[in-house]
Amino acid sequence: MMLLQIWYDLSDMGVEDMVHGTCLVDAFCGLRLEDTAPDHRTLSRFRSELSEKRALYRLPAKLNAPLAQHGVWVQQGNIIDTAITPTARQAHGKSTYILPEDPDTLSTKEIKSGVDRVARWVKKGNRLKYGYERHDPASVDEGLVLAVHTTAANSHDGQCMAACLDQVPLFCR
Repeated sequence: MMLLQIWYDLSDMGVEDMVHGTCLVDAFCGLRLEDTAPDHRTLSRFRSELSEKRALYRLPAKLNAPLAQHGVWVQQGNIIDTAITPTARQAHGKSTYILPEDPDTLSTKEIKSGVDRVARWVKKGNRLKYGYERHDPASVDEGLVLAVHTTAANSHDGQCMAACLDQVPLFCR
């Protein structure tokens, strides 16, 4: 499902709809007719866990290695495509604080359940979006995605350049 997100520039909810609506997509994802596809919240939590364990960064190399064995080599130029992946929204409005009984103890901010704590707000083209920014180094000629680097949506693109290029396999540089 995450590959479909990258290839078709879909949100978590968009890929969920795509999987629910097409048997061919279900088969691509390894789902049988009787299986239930993961919902957008599950996909968001899974991506967060992969990012924390740095496993998401190894995914393109795992996919591209078999291609390289069959003679598919990227030899000219790379670009870094950046896209926002929306996720479960954080509630707008004032923050809620838990007041302790002991007046000498500091209050703590209450975090509502179901809110993605890693994602951030960003303004793109006069619209606010909450989620992640996905940076995809890709070959110019073939459009082959060479790596995936995910950050909070409010991160600056320039700060991710080195991390993206470090993930590109040596044979593609």
